[in-house]
Parts: sequence; C-alpha cells; structure tokens
Amino acid sequence: FVAPFWEVEDHRARRFAEAFYSELLKGKPIGEAMRTARLTIKQTDNPTWLAYCLYGHPKATLART
Repeated sequence: FVAPFWEVEDHRARRFAEAFYSELLKGKPIGEAMRTARLTIKQTDNPTWLAYCLYGHPKATLART
C-alpha cells in the first residue's frame, strides 16, 4: 500500500506516481522505487515529498506474468 498521509497537489502526485511506477517497471524493489519517487518531488520549500508512506516489504518487486 502506497499513499500520502495528507492531501497533496495533483501535479506533485502525478510526478510521484510516474517516477514510482517507472522504477517498479524497471524491476527495482518497491522501497527503492518509493525513495526515488520521493526524491523526484523533493523541494526544500515544500514538505509534500514526506507525505508518502509505504506499507509493505521494501524489497518486494513486481512479478510480470
């Protein structure tokens, strides 16, 4: 489960989702994809990048069937 703890702006949510799923599709573990996506939207004047939380095993990966 991946979700923000508070309301986030649409454009930041979109950038986060694009980066997150891009990393997952490359075969990266979910924890690494999460970290990369958070850093993608990180800005010093906006704490939105801290809003996202992962509930799951950080080393889990996608399995394509």
